[in-house]
Amino acid sequence: MLKKPWASLVVVAAFLVCTNPASAAPLTVKISGFANSGSIGDIEFGGVNYVLTGVGNLANLEVVERSIGDITRLPFDSVSIDIQGVGIFTITSPMRFFQNDNTNRVGVGRVPVEDETGTDRFSFFPNDIFSSEVFSFDERLTYTGSMALLQWNVTSTRQPVLTEAGILTFGNRTDPSATLEIIPIPIPAAWVMLASALGLLGWLGRRRAGSA
Repeated sequence: MLKKPWASLVVVAAFLVCTNPASAAPLTVKISGFANSGSIGDIEFGGVNYVLTGVGNLANLEVVERSIGDITRLPFDSVSIDIQGVGIFTITSPMRFFQNDNTNRVGVGRVPVEDETGTDRFSFFPNDIFSSEVFSFDERLTYTGSMALLQWNVTSTRQPVLTEAGILTFGNRTDPSATLEIIPIPIPAAWVMLASALGLLGWLGRRRAGSA
């Protein structure tokens, strides 16, 4: 019979697995595209590739129910952008990924301040794969298609996107070959703990059998 501490380890690991559902898994969203023009702080750039990377947690999904179609939002815990030939920058403005079931669009926008409007910044063109009947936040996806860079100009009702280097702007354009990647992490750390505990128990069992 195995000693109680090892049995307790398995019980604790199993409890963590049961109380840590897959919906609480981290999710990475990447958007790769091409910008004709833009600036970050005092640096102007043009004709460059960029990669936006946002990381959130599926436990924080927000669903706004509407009669014309729900909107699901994932606030990012961290966001960075890699601009070719310029550098990698941390975006400090709160950003989020969205899926709009009314328009079958997905994209990334800035979290609005009070009554602010026009906060979408990267918006993929409508496609049936973005409907709630097909699209899933917890399944890996790579999609290439048309996307709009839009609403980057600051107005009285539209706040800027801030980074550690200053305000980020892009020239509005349609990118015909932008790429969206949804990268979930399907295995919570608790599963690793349980597997390790079971492996340790197996090793102890074989050791006991060998010494019997």
